[in-house]
Amino acid sequence: MAPRESLEKKRDRAAKERIAATRKAHDFGPSLRVRFQNLEDEQAPLTFNVEGRNFGPLIPGKEYELPSGVVGHLNSLTIPIYGLEKDENTGQMVSRPVGRRNRFNCIPVDFAQFAKGRSIPKEETALQGGITT
Repeated sequence: MAPRESLEKKRDRAAKERIAATRKAHDFGPSLRVRFQNLEDEQAPLTFNVEGRNFGPLIPGKEYELPSGVVGHLNSLTIPIYGLEKDENTGQMVSRPVGRRNRFNCIPVDFAQFAKGRSIPKEETALQGGITT
């Protein structure tokens, strides 16, 4: 019975080491202070998992410190918007995707902190060519 317990302990330790290594390997970037909005249901809290790390519950309208990678992930989630269009061949109305709508929105509370993590190339600056009014 003792060898079996030893084997189980080794398996548990190996599993914990794999999880720890995975968490270290997935760096989500610096934390940002954001205001969370659930655009699908304005009152429903959100709990989610990104690459083995649990986040939440995030309550809409509240501010949270989230890694920039997670903020980008939440802001990128969209659902299709369907509209009716006339089919040229049959003349019948057909439902087709006409756009996309965001599911969630994470708005940086302190934009200076958000911009600090971005490097803006010289070409994108407004004063490069000299703006005249």
